[in-house]
Amino acid sequence: MPLNEEPSEITWPATHFVHVRKVGPFAETARAAWEELHRNLPTVIDTMGHPHAFFSLYQVYPENIYMAGVGVGVDAAPTAPAVLEYLHFEGGKYLQFTLTGPYDQLPTACGRVFALVKERGIAVDEDRLYIEHYANNPQSVPPEELITHICIPIA
Repeated sequence: MPLNEEPSEITWPATHFVHVRKVGPFAETARAAWEELHRNLPTVIDTMGHPHAFFSLYQVYPENIYMAGVGVGVDAAPTAPAVLEYLHFEGGKYLQFTLTGPYDQLPTACGRVFALVKERGIAVDEDRLYIEHYANNPQSVPPEELITHICIPIA
């Protein structure tokens, strides 16, 4: 698994985020959330323009919450399709690990990232959301070249 185990510190910008929110184990909710988002993507494009980023936000504690969504250029609260939710995501400081390869490697990669964070005693800001940023398009890039940034919130 080609995971960069030496993270870089980044600042994720504040973002208008339109998403599908699911509660429960990520293995059961992530795919369903993405499928629902993609079914509604034409409406997002029609009402808010083309997304500038595809990413998920998630919470681990006290319960698993997964949000599959897109960054849009406008405050989407008044115009988001009814089946989607809007969040003005504040962003902030993160440690960014990078996985190069198919999305089916993400569960293993995330497990390794969480283990590295624990082993290294990195202070995680549990009050903020984790990010998985899908940096390129699986429709135009072979699976082995997909780039996913796994971002851990830090103080």
